[in-house]
Amino acid sequence: MKEHEHISLRSESSRLALPISRRYATEASALQGTKATWEKIQRGVAEFSIQLATGRPELFPELPAKVSSFKPIIDACDWIGSEVTRRVRDGGYTTALEMEVRLEDVPG
Repeated sequence: MKEHEHISLRSESSRLALPISRRYATEASALQGTKATWEKIQRGVAEFSIQLATGRPELFPELPAKVSSFKPIIDACDWIGSEVTRRVRDGGYTTALEMEVRLEDVPG
C-alpha cells in the first residue's frame, strides 16, 4: 500500500474516505484498522485516556468512572472504562485507563 492511501468505507446512510494514519504490514490489516475506526465513529464515541501515578488493581474494563479537575464538560460525563493496562517497571506499579462515552450522553 502507498503511505498516504485512503480507504473508502460505506454504511447504510453514508460513505466516508478515511486516511490511513499509521503504517500497516498488509492491506488486510490496514482495512481492519480503518474499519475499527469507522465503527467507532458510527457508534459516536468520545475517548479519554489517563495514566495513574499508582497502580489500581481493582479497576477493570466496563467499570463506570467519573473524573474531576478537567474541563467541566469532561467532568460532567459518565465514562466507561474500555481498556485497563497495568505495568510494573523500575518506577513501580502503574495503571493506564482508556475510557469512552457515547457522544449522545455528553451534557450540553
